[in-house]
Amino acid sequence: ENGKLLEVSESIQFLEKGDRSLIYRVESGTYLFEIRRK
Repeated sequence: ENGKLLEVSESIQFLEKGDRSLIYRVESGTYLFEIRRK
């Protein structure tokens, strides 16, 4: 489970286009990740 989440987190680095939130579909279901710029 952790491994999958890490892969999704890495994907966010590449897919982020300025959106505040992105929805990724994974085997377990749909997870909503909110992107927060620091």
